[in-house]
Amino acid sequence: EAAIASLEFVLPAFKGHLPWSRAVAASWSVSADANHKVPMGEGPAVFIGVNMAAVRHPRLGAGIVLQQALGIRPSEILGVRARDVTLPEHHGGLLGEAGGRSAAEAPDLFNDFAVLGLGIRAGTKAKRPQTVLLKSPRKIALLRWLLQGLEPDDLLIGYMYEQYRRILQKTCTDFQLDHIGWSPHSP
Repeated sequence: EAAIASLEFVLPAFKGHLPWSRAVAASWSVSADANHKVPMGEGPAVFIGVNMAAVRHPRLGAGIVLQQALGIRPSEILGVRARDVTLPEHHGGLLGEAGGRSAAEAPDLFNDFAVLGLGIRAGTKAKRPQTVLLKSPRKIALLRWLLQGLEPDDLLIGYMYEQYRRILQKTCTDFQLDHIGWSPHSP
């Protein structure tokens, strides 16, 4: 119903002329259950990630930590390729000046973040390529580690969604956390 109200607000000529749409939206809201995911904070993501790494899934463990820090969907972190990552040392000084200050005078504006391109080839849920910034030095170090030895077209994490789901479920079960209901969308 919010979408219909928005349409009527933007296009006032439609106001009062969409009764069928309103009826469909109203019946849909009665019959459709929202499928919310249980969110996973930073501490649990690090705990799960470390334990995934301990059982031979270090790249996925790093991926869950990065996904949580960036607030992105599982398909987005799993779809990042090596060439989609720009580390601070690759863009420092190239971004121009901020407020008349050089990159050397304003290091936090230029050198303290990595950039990850999402959906560069396949798009995202928003139907367009997007970027996210990562500012944590420790998590940028994880990115550097993940990038070691990768070719530009290699996937950063190297797992498929079903593998991620299965390994997360097993890790949660092993630590008796499966009652929480975390899924790959939780981070």
